[in-house]
Amino acid sequence: ATDSETKGRKKQIVRQTIAALTTVFSVTLGSLMYLHIH
Repeated sequence: ATDSETKGRKKQIVRQTIAALTTVFSVTLGSLMYLHIH
């Protein structure tokens, strides 16, 4: 694998991790808001 391919893979992993964290954060925040309102 070339250096650029390795960098691209790392960027993809980072992007996927951020997306996963954002989803978890949104779900957690949504659940807290839902429980707080109801």
